[in-house]
Amino acid sequence: MLSTSWHTQEIPYILAKLNTNLDEGLTTDEADSRLKRYGSNDIANIHPSASYLLFLRQFYSFTVVILALAAVGLLLLERFEQSAIVLAILFVNICFKYIQEFRIKKRLELLNQQMTPKVRTLRNGQLVKVDALDIVLGDVIFLGVGDIVPADARIVEANSLLIDESSLFIESATPIRKNSNTVRQRDLPPSEIRNMAYAGTLILDGSGKAIVTATGNNTELSGVLQLNRLSKNFIKTDCQILKRLRKFRNYVIPTSIGIGTAMGLIVWRISGNGNIRDIFELGMSFIVASSPSSIVTIALSILAYNAYKMFQQGATVKHISDFETLGRITAFLADETSNFMSDEMVVKQIFVDAQIVDEKQLEKYSEKSDTSFQETDSPLDLPLIIVAADLSTWFTPVNPSSDVAEDSTSDVPLMEKSINRAITAAAGKIKLDRTEYISFFRKISEIPYNPERKRRNVILEGPDGFFMFTVGDAELILPHCPYVQLHGQLERIDNEQSRAIALVNRHFSDNFARVLAVAYRQLDAPIDESEILPKEREEVFLGLIALDAVIADDVKGIIKDFRSSGLKLLMMTDSNKDDAFRTARRLGILEDRRWIISRRELESLSEDEYSKQVEHILVYSKLRSENKTRVIKQLQKRGHVVAAMGNQSSDVKSLNAADVGITVKSQAAGATLDACKLTLLDGRFNIVNNVITRAREAYYSMRNSIRWLLSCAVGQATIIFIAFLMNIFMAENFAMPLGLLQIIWINLLVNVIPLFALSKDTITDSIIYTRPCAFKNPLSGNYLDIFVRGIVIAFITLFSFLTVYEGARAHLLKTTESAARAVACTVFIFTFLTYCFLCHRRPYETLIQRIFVNKSLLVTVLIIIGLQLIAIYVPPFNQMLGMAPIGKEWLFVAVFSLIGILLPLNIVSRR
Repeated sequence: MLSTSWHTQEIPYILAKLNTNLDEGLTTDEADSRLKRYGSNDIANIHPSASYLLFLRQFYSFTVVILALAAVGLLLLERFEQSAIVLAILFVNICFKYIQEFRIKKRLELLNQQMTPKVRTLRNGQLVKVDALDIVLGDVIFLGVGDIVPADARIVEANSLLIDESSLFIESATPIRKNSNTVRQRDLPPSEIRNMAYAGTLILDGSGKAIVTATGNNTELSGVLQLNRLSKNFIKTDCQILKRLRKFRNYVIPTSIGIGTAMGLIVWRISGNGNIRDIFELGMSFIVASSPSSIVTIALSILAYNAYKMFQQGATVKHISDFETLGRITAFLADETSNFMSDEMVVKQIFVDAQIVDEKQLEKYSEKSDTSFQETDSPLDLPLIIVAADLSTWFTPVNPSSDVAEDSTSDVPLMEKSINRAITAAAGKIKLDRTEYISFFRKISEIPYNPERKRRNVILEGPDGFFMFTVGDAELILPHCPYVQLHGQLERIDNEQSRAIALVNRHFSDNFARVLAVAYRQLDAPIDESEILPKEREEVFLGLIALDAVIADDVKGIIKDFRSSGLKLLMMTDSNKDDAFRTARRLGILEDRRWIISRRELESLSEDEYSKQVEHILVYSKLRSENKTRVIKQLQKRGHVVAAMGNQSSDVKSLNAADVGITVKSQAAGATLDACKLTLLDGRFNIVNNVITRAREAYYSMRNSIRWLLSCAVGQATIIFIAFLMNIFMAENFAMPLGLLQIIWINLLVNVIPLFALSKDTITDSIIYTRPCAFKNPLSGNYLDIFVRGIVIAFITLFSFLTVYEGARAHLLKTTESAARAVACTVFIFTFLTYCFLCHRRPYETLIQRIFVNKSLLVTVLIIIGLQLIAIYVPPFNQMLGMAPIGKEWLFVAVFSLIGILLPLNIVSRR
């Protein structure tokens, strides 16, 4: 909230009060000092939890409670060594899960940092981009179209600055034109103050410069959120998969406790004065064996790891729950320029002096190294139109003392650096010295390009006085041009010339990606932004420049893979239908012109008519934001999960309507970045391909890992349950195939340690091997697979135990009960470790190939085998765990493990 009435203060007073400078800003040291003193510009002021709190949180789980009860029970039954072993395994279990969650936490923190918007700020006299969280009191910030205001700030310069404050103040239904004038009235409500910009509001038009007066919890936005009892993180939602898995776990574990307790009571009741130790061990063994405690951890681990790997590939999700939605995408609204075209453009043709100069003619000029431009038969005004276009599309600061980054206007299509590079290249071809002609001009003022005006005005001071240059859409510029310059002479445009220009413009629009009209007017004196619009009505038309984009590498192959993977690909373009058809056919999106629709044709269709055609239409031409929103909603009605691409502030509504909004970080306006769930570090289409592939594969990896873990739980629980039945129905006590310590040991080896490697399951390189995922339930349709695998391996383990144990009782084998348990434990572990690879095997892979794909899992399995061998052969570990060294019994281990491996237990296919 405002602690000082900054809107009533003069600028010099504010600068002195905040100890800052309009031309220099804050020093880096001073900014760091204020950041430490006042805290980050975070409304919720949420700081990462300390590591020790994360460690203590590991004690708050069913697993810890169960193992702690087991340790206490063994202690009360005077089995001190076994109690100590359980406590040791419990501590190791906690440490492993802490390490895993700590890694997850660090990865998610890194992803969150990448989603923090950047703010243009003066530091040490240089204009730099800093994280919005690092903005401090007294910072001098620059605001442009599409930016979200990072903090409350007093405006000191306003160039047609229009701000939408409806997200902050309900009464601000219409955008407000801001200015830098001092307001004398102190008790105005914030929504009526015209010289302040408030955190969380959106810049719709113009540009401005402001001094930060409040950050974090002191902003008006913080006050509004507190008033409504909301926090900055209220939009964050937990992943639906994790919610379902927690619900499943929280249902199964109490059920396991109930069944285990009932089993113990039944045995105690039937046996009369039975051994209470054995009864306790039986019940506790079932509880530990059947509790799927690790399924949530492994799911979160896989999601976080793949989200982090996706970031390394060039994309970032806003929240972990958004990663889930990515795997469900069935329709993608791609942007022709952002996704399919490379960053480079080329000038194809120039219309000037009633002549068309094509690319080949420009190349000829560059090849004649000993011939100046003036010696050729080229149009006289060709250098002028190129210089005018260059000066109009190359961003230079109004204040030459400020070093403004070139990419500060990359969110504006007309200002894309690729356009200016193309024009600069054309200047080089006719041997113009760019450094020289740029040095002749100084910018006075400008009106930036925006999607509504579709043109940009720049006021420059040159050697011959003041000039206004305008570039943009020819259809909007030509009506304001009564004159045309031909061969250096001004002529009034007649009907014949007007028709000729219109025909050339149509020809350029039909054949090239971008057409720029260039006009100018000489001024008697410099003018500001408010005077530019009236001056546009008397401009001189110079000509047209046609530019074309280059299709990015490998796009055609990726589009083919997209369509093969069950994903509907739609192209959005600013080109007309003819040009859109040519591009779409080159890309392999369509072959039939009927499935292209323009904005006017779309608007003429009723909802019923459009609903019948929406599945067939593949290319949309010149749509507005409301049209894109309509397309998205119709696709969603047809059952599609829709992803949409957009970079401009005008795309915010359609991006919010989509299930997944996607933008390119370097091109995105601040509001667009805030609306999107997925941010690409660059617009290459292969990144989109990799992201969707990874999201789909992460789901399958998670699903298969959960199936495997649950099969382990079913297998252990089946063994204990059979032992329970044997104790009831056999005359003499039946020896437990796996005791409590062996069950806890198996859980450590099979359920905990592999968590480190399962999350790193290698992703396929091609999307064609994947299909959109149904995230309703990762267990749906797989119960039969889980139970059959678990029960069959349980019987194999049981038979391996009985073979050795009964052989010893019949004096056929010289072995012991402990050795028989070692055999059963080893068979169970070996069989399930092998099935860990089989569960994650792709349809096109053999088991051997799968083993060597995930090298982390292979190393982990070898470590587990080593630990099992230590548990068998190294005293006192073998004595503590109730196992004994085995020799010839390895034959039984090999035979029964091989049986378990060779049986076709993958009943449900991976896909």
